[in-house]
Amino acid sequence: MVQFAAVLLRGVIATFVGLLIAGGTLTLAADRAPVPRPTLVPVVPTGPTSLRVPEVAGQAYVFAKGILQDHGLAWHVTGPVQGFAANTVSSQRPTAGTTVLDTGAPTVTLTLARNASYLERGTPENDAPYAGTAIRLPANVEPRPQTTVAPRLEPVPVPVAPRPKVVLPPTPSRPAKVATAARLPDFVVPGAPREPAKSQSLPDRVATLAAWIEKHREASAASMNHLLYEHAYVVAGARFGWWHGADALQALIGVDKRAEALWGVGSQSRRTAEKAFAEVRTRT
Repeated sequence: MVQFAAVLLRGVIATFVGLLIAGGTLTLAADRAPVPRPTLVPVVPTGPTSLRVPEVAGQAYVFAKGILQDHGLAWHVTGPVQGFAANTVSSQRPTAGTTVLDTGAPTVTLTLARNASYLERGTPENDAPYAGTAIRLPANVEPRPQTTVAPRLEPVPVPVAPRPKVVLPPTPSRPAKVATAARLPDFVVPGAPREPAKSQSLPDRVATLAAWIEKHREASAASMNHLLYEHAYVVAGARFGWWHGADALQALIGVDKRAEALWGVGSQSRRTAEKAFAEVRTRT
């Protein structure tokens, strides 16, 4: 009986040890089973986009600034002639047609020619109102040769009193026409360009800009360029003595404040408009 119990006990122990060995083998096999790894897809970085430098040589400085802003470029005036609105761009670097990398706001260097018939008043604006970046050419583009364009200074005729217009009484074959008031300058600046007759008046331009801002409440590069171009046009026109320039500047200051509230930028433009308003008001 004792011998039978001993044999039975050895059988139980052998079975238990076998189960332990089998469990350890299964666990080790499970630990050594291959774990799938995630597939890494290489990301190809996209290179910077490119911009094409426009032609501004020969343009009045005030219009050259707007052209450069519309193309996403900054500018810097170098040389003895300062950045007054009526001065003319005599040369630019890089030249027109050069392809540059879009580094943010590539800076075009301008050299101006003095418009002797225009009185330089106020403080010149020799740089863009935003930070410019370096000019970088694509690897496969060679620099274009520097060229100089003679300034196009067109004589401005002296305003004369309009001749009285004979108005015939309306007839069935000749209906009456609605008369429109001529936009006479508030004051005369020698050498200043005349206000374009077919363009919006300065007050109407500011009103259009105010309505445009309400439809573009989020800041973007395109929105900033549009605001800066319209702002420069109105300020320059008011300083040239164009019709109701002081009223337009006063409204423009309100537009700049609205841009500050919506976009968080525009303080520098507002100060420029306030300074121009003080100058124009004393001459109106």
